[in-house]
Amino acid sequence: MPGSGPSPAQRLVADFLRAIPGHGQNTRDLTALCREAGLDHAQGEALITMLGVFGVLERNPSAEADHVRAVSLAAHFFLRSLAEYLESESSVLDNWDRLGTSDPPYTPQQALSGPQFLHLMERRRTAGDRNAPALRRTDVAQVVIKAPASGRGSDAYLLLYDNAARQYQLPGGHRRSSDVNLRETAIRELEEELPGFSFDSPADELIELGEVRVTQLSSTFGVSTDYLIAMFQLRSHRARIEAPPAARWFTEAELSRPGGSRRGEINVAGLTKLSEGLPNGLAGLGRSVHGQRRRSVRTMVGQHGWEVTGLVIGLLGILLSVLFFYLQT
Repeated sequence: MPGSGPSPAQRLVADFLRAIPGHGQNTRDLTALCREAGLDHAQGEALITMLGVFGVLERNPSAEADHVRAVSLAAHFFLRSLAEYLESESSVLDNWDRLGTSDPPYTPQQALSGPQFLHLMERRRTAGDRNAPALRRTDVAQVVIKAPASGRGSDAYLLLYDNAARQYQLPGGHRRSSDVNLRETAIRELEEELPGFSFDSPADELIELGEVRVTQLSSTFGVSTDYLIAMFQLRSHRARIEAPPAARWFTEAELSRPGGSRRGEINVAGLTKLSEGLPNGLAGLGRSVHGQRRRSVRTMVGQHGWEVTGLVIGLLGILLSVLFFYLQT
């Protein structure tokens, strides 16, 4: 039980870790290390195999013996630190129930958050290895909403901001067990995510654009995930679509901009893959609505925060100048 002191097993493993020689010291026979720590050879072999994942051990097996030691002084202290954690019954990582990851730089608390650490592990595991297996699979529905971009002379696509993933992405989400199919998933997500939207069959239509598979790291769980994405486009007789505050309209050029937007990362991997198979790409898609898309004041403030702040400060400056002028006259 935590707080009652380390268990005999914890002490055995801690003693074993402390007995592993540091870099610059002579290697030790694994059998002798196990015997001194009170472990059998199979237990010691299992521990050495697990520690090998961290890359901290130098191992030189031969016909006569299996010799080990730490690969460096820092690796030696890593093993000593693990031993202290075991005997103090502390955890290296925490916040496993807090979803969401981010890119560096990290605070110490972020770096030792379980999902964030997992994200870094998975990023290294999958980097440059196209055959690295995904550890998670999920079915997703995404909906393309295309409307005229006011004042830009082009069309724009609606993306919503996902707080857990910390990125902009198409309306839609994961299929639930209660959803009969991914079409139902798409309709449910639209009704949940768009203010005041209720799917009306005479007025609204969901056009199937196709399915794509995308394998990438989940920004929510931090693990390599195989996404089966069913892509739809909303076509509606409505004059406009009401966008929620946590949303932005992006032109096609902005969607393809490296590094995302100035207000957050963009994840449109499914849409990009789909567009490659469309005869005329995204430009060939008709508009979801033909009127200007509606933006609430709150949405515009969120999208143009600095501009609005500057305007407010400027107006306050003018008012204060007028007030001081009348007070002095």
